[in-house]
Amino acid sequence: MIVWLYPAAWASLLAVAGPMIVHLLRRQRAPRMVLPTVRFILLRDQSAVRVRMPSDPGLLLLRAAIIACAALALARPLFLSDARSAAWAQRTARAVIVDRSDSARGFVSDEAVTAATLSGDPVIEIETVDVASSLKRASTWLSQSPPARREIVVLSDFQHGSLTGADVRTVPKGIGLRLIPFAPGTGAARDVPSIRMLATDGVLNVRAHFDAERTVVSYQPAAGPFEGLDIVAPPPIVDRLNRVVSRVGAFAPSPTQPVVLRFQQPGLATTPSSPVRDWTFAAGQRLLRTPAIAGVPVKVAGVARALVIDADVDAQSLEAAELVKAALDARPDPEALAEFETARIPATVLAGWSREPESPEPEAWQQSDESDGRWLWAAALMLLGVESVVRRSAGAVGEREAARAA
Repeated sequence: MIVWLYPAAWASLLAVAGPMIVHLLRRQRAPRMVLPTVRFILLRDQSAVRVRMPSDPGLLLLRAAIIACAALALARPLFLSDARSAAWAQRTARAVIVDRSDSARGFVSDEAVTAATLSGDPVIEIETVDVASSLKRASTWLSQSPPARREIVVLSDFQHGSLTGADVRTVPKGIGLRLIPFAPGTGAARDVPSIRMLATDGVLNVRAHFDAERTVVSYQPAAGPFEGLDIVAPPPIVDRLNRVVSRVGAFAPSPTQPVVLRFQQPGLATTPSSPVRDWTFAAGQRLLRTPAIAGVPVKVAGVARALVIDADVDAQSLEAAELVKAALDARPDPEALAEFETARIPATVLAGWSREPESPEPEAWQQSDESDGRWLWAAALMLLGVESVVRRSAGAVGEREAARAA
């Protein structure tokens, strides 16, 4: 069966009319001969009308065939044979996702990446710190690749939560998935850097240690002043808000990441002092996505490297306390904290998510980068050579007839 990858090019067949028009308009010029009896022929204003046949019909057919072959070649014909389908089924288009997050760094070797990309045709290597989002990118690339068996290979340490069943289900049916874990094993010892937290007793330094048998968390009072949080409200209200947030628990403020909250400011416009996206931009985005303050009217901006929040709520309300806690918790990057997770996705779960790639679907030819139009181009070139020979021969014959008539 023959299919056409670019059928819109059939419109170029209209160019065949060009040689026909030229041959119809071309006049046959006969030699002029003066006869004595011509003076007895009466002149008439009207001339005989007759249908004029195209000149040189053989040459016309050759030129029309050249244009037709070129037009059909532009439409990119493709012959779908059993051999071609078998060749597509033996080829594998592969997207290799390499986890470059802090937890996987040092475990995914370059040799493993080379081995995964070696037999792909075509192949793309995607380095990422977010495996789940890269699955969508890999699926999009594979859906646009030439006909072949399609497969995604993921090289990662597969921390708990880095990939879920919902993420795997986003990979379209027919695309294979191979998950290759690289990690020191579940329960490897890790130490989490100190985290400053608010508590009823003040600010605490929280440290965590993970190993194969247990998790040890230590709390120590933190020294130093309470800085980094500026609530624009009367002092009694500020003290009350601090006590409520400390009892609930939140990340402690930091003088390097100051937070300013101003309540009952419906018309206050905060203008960023600089378009540079520092930590305040990401923190502001996380704050606005916090479900606890979904109904709180707030304006967020970064001013002089401080996160400034204007809220049209009462400073003594519960919404104000929720906003203070959300603002403090929005400063740390949760993805950075997630890198300290020591639990891994079980191998049985990874095996259940893995699947073999399927053979190309019958409609896969629409993504093909092949074409059998080269044979039509060859025919056009051959006919062009024949046309050149015929044209020179016809010109030579015309010159001999003109010489004979003269």
